[in-house]
Amino acid sequence: GFDPLAFRYLCLGTHYRTKLNFTWEGLTAASNSLRKLRDIFQQLPESEEPLDSELEKFCATLADDLNTPQALAVVWEVAKNENISEGVKAATLARFDETLGLDLSKKETAVELSSEQKRLINERAQARAEKKWQRSDEIREVLAKQGLEVEDTSEGQVVKKRI
Repeated sequence: GFDPLAFRYLCLGTHYRTKLNFTWEGLTAASNSLRKLRDIFQQLPESEEPLDSELEKFCATLADDLNTPQALAVVWEVAKNENISEGVKAATLARFDETLGLDLSKKETAVELSSEQKRLINERAQARAEKKWQRSDEIREVLAKQGLEVEDTSEGQVVKKRI
């Protein structure tokens, strides 16, 4: 159930001269990081011109013995930097993605829910509206056992496949 690009992200986080210690926990962490990076990228508006100073820093890390872990650090610096306008950030991240191939613009596929799962999600929303937190948490655990992750956002509940 892992996106193959999560494995790429895991490999990019280790220098090629170092042995990669593969664990399922490591792959899960890489998958979560990739998902967060994609979420950040997809919330950005149409891109403008990339930030040359960050592109140079990114290229310098790769030119330094193909230091992909440091290149990923530059990607995250840009993604989290609040001083860079969102359009410039989008263009810069898109340019980074041309090299890293993480397919940042890839949208998650919609989760298909059974009628029972839909009922549970609606029941959970009702429990939260009535401030019945314990029941809400119980339903979240039931859904987690079924491989679903429920995230509460300002727009309501978002259901994703659990990794």
